[in-house]
Amino acid sequence: VMASYRALQHGDYTMASEVQGDGFNATIDFGNNYGAIHRCDNTLTPGDYDTEAMWANHYTAIKNYNIAISEADRVAEELEASAAILKGTALFCRASSYLTLVRHWAKPYSPENAQTPAVPLITVYDQFAVPVRATVQEVYNQIIQDLDLAEELLAEVPGKVRAQVPTIDAVYALKARYYLDVQDYASALDYADAVISSD
Repeated sequence: VMASYRALQHGDYTMASEVQGDGFNATIDFGNNYGAIHRCDNTLTPGDYDTEAMWANHYTAIKNYNIAISEADRVAEELEASAAILKGTALFCRASSYLTLVRHWAKPYSPENAQTPAVPLITVYDQFAVPVRATVQEVYNQIIQDLDLAEELLAEVPGKVRAQVPTIDAVYALKARYYLDVQDYASALDYADAVISSD
């Protein structure tokens, strides 16, 4: 679960969006790195490597999270406490991946856009499934459902500087980001404050 999650938190998965959003501008010796994304012209297509990789690798990771989530309930009694932490971790990671996907491949969350197509919502591993696009509202509903359960399961995993796995502070931070997206600014502030004021 964590190998899948960490692999999506650097490199092309973060740089491409920054380049496209003018976070970085090309100089004379940029070597055409992220050229199509930087130009945003007709050479940038759905077949672009960076686009394909972000889509495919997030869904590969979601497959791993889904397996962990479903199998965490099928362990011996002496492993239940550890399995609950694993399930909370996988739920956090799945919510994070869906937040990234819906931000990149759907219209922004709003009452007007709530029923527009977003991304396929896959919560159970089935290699024969042929998923269809869920609505923006359905994807955001799943994100908060995952985060609410992750908050419950990771409640006793205290935040700490440079934590290597999701903690309750990480859940609060991601919930703050979720509430920013859905324009519930009071809740976003509450969760951000919970992280800022934690020990």
